[in-house]
Amino acid sequence: MGSLCDPTSKMGPMVHVDLEKNGRLSPLIPRDSERFKELYNQRTVAERMNAHLKGRIGERPYRRESHLAIWTFAWALSRHAHAWRIDEFGAKGPSNLADLIDHINKLRDAREVVAMERAEAA
Repeated sequence: MGSLCDPTSKMGPMVHVDLEKNGRLSPLIPRDSERFKELYNQRTVAERMNAHLKGRIGERPYRRESHLAIWTFAWALSRHAHAWRIDEFGAKGPSNLADLIDHINKLRDAREVVAMERAEAA
């Protein structure tokens, strides 16, 4: 780490960080500036989803890593499906039986288009 250890310390190697030079606590671009907000809004979708997920679940809900991975994947898949549905059909869901049948027919047609595109690509 570039610094000598104190052999009498029970904590192990220690590094002293100057708070004035710590990029996390004192970034070059202040976090309350307009420039920071512009850069922050350019985050990737993955970063936005991870931030949303962290805020949603709070403390880790599962002790096993595999359970957390499966839950995270299912959650991300549901978010993707929801966004796709809104993009494809609009935010308004079906309100009566006729709208529901029309909605189902649109989903079936979209599934057939995807199947044809996959067949052409193969």
